[in-house]
Amino acid sequence: MRAKACWSRPVLAIGKSKAAAVIFRIAFILMFFSTSAAWAQSHGPVVIELFTSAGCPACPEADENLNALAARPDILALACHVTYFDRATRKNNLSRPFCDARQGLYKLSLKTGRVFTPMMVFNGQNYITGKKNDEVSARVQSALNSKPTAAIDLTVQAGYLDIRLPQIAMENKAELWLIEYAPKAEGGYQNVITNFTKLMNWNGAATSMAFPIQESGHYAVIAQSYKTGIVAAGKIQ
Repeated sequence: MRAKACWSRPVLAIGKSKAAAVIFRIAFILMFFSTSAAWAQSHGPVVIELFTSAGCPACPEADENLNALAARPDILALACHVTYFDRATRKNNLSRPFCDARQGLYKLSLKTGRVFTPMMVFNGQNYITGKKNDEVSARVQSALNSKPTAAIDLTVQAGYLDIRLPQIAMENKAELWLIEYAPKAEGGYQNVITNFTKLMNWNGAATSMAFPIQESGHYAVIAQSYKTGIVAAGKIQ
């Protein structure tokens, strides 16, 4: 039997276990938000990617956990909707082929053995399903306590995204990616990736550049080596 997702049922109507999960998520946000703002000023955000789909019956819990993290300044939470659940009679308008390709790269670099949803990836270095909020919380804290990503400074000016890369030591060159995402999307999803554009290969040298954008859009930039994961990141606050 196919599991059904429900996005907006009242707490009183969802039972004790669901109500407890909702209360946990609210407490989770409030507990970390005050300290995360200060942390984000000196480091790049923790990049959390969730590979998901509206056609995935196992994904709603992971979707809700990602949504709960979306507002935190020390986290770049991104939903990447894969296409392999799409059917002629059931197309997900949020799905993108580059999400399939990106998950395929993680299959190789993280040695997952297969692709599956939900799949939540932390800084391109490790993964879980993302369905259990206590497990997500532990992984977030672990990422904050480990070597942080370097901060990429982003500002929007006169139709351009000004990108300032710090100088960092890197063993391998990284690919610099521009990400465009929709903070609110159909179905209750947040931070859904709509475009993923490679800007250049980066060797860790301090660099400034500008890229033309729509000023009404929402953007982030990450630098990633598929051997060492995401080494630098930034988003428009």
